Amino acid sequence: MSLKNSRIVDGISLAFIILWTYAALSKLFHFESFVYQLNQSPLLGGYGKYMAILIPGIELIISLLFVFERSRRIALKASFLLITIFTVYLIGMITFADKVPCSCGGIISRFTWDQHIVFNLFFIAIGLIALLANKSKKVTQN
Repeated sequence: MSLKNSRIVDGISLAFIILWTYAALSKLFHFESFVYQLNQSPLLGGYGKYMAILIPGIELIISLLFVFERSRRIALKASFLLITIFTVYLIGMITFADKVPCSCGGIISRFTWDQHIVFNLFFIAIGLIALLANKSKKVTQN
């Protein structure tokens, strides 16, 4: 990977670390509210409490995977997958649910649904860019 690509991947990795850590901690600090919102989701049924534990756990694990060079590509793939799942879920909720509860944390919970989708699509795009830039393992001086 060229030095330029390495810097791109590093920057995008940092963006995902901030996103996942912030999202997870926000959910954990407001856990009761997060569980309540998830329980309002018609797509999750009675699994809100389990998802409330699972989601921040996954977000924190992905953040930790970014820290180690050996697991960075796994973290990029997991980030791309998770943000894509969140986006598909969000679009499904907006399209099919009568009431759309927002289980997002912090500042993100203030977004409109359109802003939220654009935000997620941005992270999907940069995740894809990082995956493509991180194809080769070797760093070269270009």
